[in-house]
Parts: sequence; structure tokens; C-alpha cells
Amino acid sequence: MRWCLEDVERAIRQARNKITPVADEIIEELKIPKNTDVFVVGGFVRDAVLCELTKQNSESKDIDLILSEKPDLSQNPNIVWKKENSFGGIKVKTKKFPEIDIFDKYLDWPGIIVGQYFDFNFNSIYYHNKTKSILAAAPFYGFTSNKKIELINYQVVDDGIKILYSDPSLVSRALKFKLLFQQKYKIDASLSDFILYLIYNMDKKTEQEMLKYTQQKIKDEILRRQIINEYYKIKCL
Repeated sequence: MRWCLEDVERAIRQARNKITPVADEIIEELKIPKNTDVFVVGGFVRDAVLCELTKQNSESKDIDLILSEKPDLSQNPNIVWKKENSFGGIKVKTKKFPEIDIFDKYLDWPGIIVGQYFDFNFNSIYYHNKTKSILAAAPFYGFTSNKKIELINYQVVDDGIKILYSDPSLVSRALKFKLLFQQKYKIDASLSDFILYLIYNMDKKTEQEMLKYTQQKIKDEILRRQIINEYYKIKCL
């Protein structure tokens, strides 16, 4: 099944109407100053759009924010707990939201254009609080068109390819989303040639790192086994 541009644009508008009140509530609860640019990114936005496209219910549990300035959360009575997350930002639980990851656009994500050059093409979409709109970059439309999971956060340099995320993490996450898209949305997504290249050429040391990353980061035991089985199935082709 291929979605035409009109389908995707309609889903984006419908998802925006659902995300806007949630974003407004988060901004109010975190007491973010009105002049701050707030970008809602990651699975919360992506899944909201994909749910509209596939007529499924959204189940995103966490929300990722990139702010133009770091917020002062020290005296906020709505914060239940906070800690540093694995990417150098702040993870907080509030009275209304169980898990919010907060990043500073300038300090935590250097050289990355918001919503355009994240890790995979399906994440190239974000919500902006000031325009009250969802903005999708070309890679996101590419994913909805060809259902192919592609890495976009890498650079070609003189001595080869510089990947802005480590290979073990990247491969594990690509396999995870391939499985989840099928299970949650009935989207038969395939892996790009570059991701397949990484799998076919993964040495034993990197393979062990990938397996360790999967064990540590994937909480669901069934999904962990599925990722590992999918990896070896592709590796042995």
C-alpha cells in the first residue's frame, strides 16, 4: 500500500490537532517561558501521524522536546523527579506526564537541524509550538512513500562514512522499528541497502556490542528475541 501526498498531509493536519493541546499542557506544566521555541520530536509526533495514516491508536509513552534554551526546573513544583538521560539531556517525570526528555537545541544537538537530520527518515518530523504546526522534511515523505527505513544521520568523509550514531545502536534500532511498524501499524517496512551493508559486514566485536545494546535498551523480552532473530536471519542470507 502506498500513501499519496494528500493522505500524508491530511494525517499531519489531524495529528496536529491532537498534539497541540498536549504540547500546550506540557509547556504550561514545565513553566517554559513564552519566548522559548519548543520542538516536539521523536516517536510522539511520528506515531501520531502514522496512527492517522493507518487508523490505529497512538500508544507513545514518552515525549521528546528540544528547546531553544535550557529550562530552569529547579523550583518547579510539578516535577516529581529528574535525572540526566543517555543523550546528555534531562529526563523528567511530572504530575501529569510520566516521561519527558528535554534537550537544549544548541548544547545537546550541535550541527543537527531540528526535524531534518535525525537518525532515521521516519523521525524527520516535528511539532513547533509557535506555529502550532507539524513540519515534515523530505525523508519523512520518502518513508511514507516507499516504506523503506533509511539512515539519514551520516556524512561521507574522505576516509569513508562517518556515522553520527554508533553502528551497534543504529542496527538494533533499525531492526526494532522494522518489527514494531509491522506489529503496530501493519507497515511492511524494509531496510535500506546501507543498513543491510552494516549488518552483512558487522564483525564479531561490533556484533557483540549490538547484542549487548539490545539486551540493555530493549525492555520487552519478546521484542529483544525478535530483534536478535531478525539480525541473524538477515546476516545468514
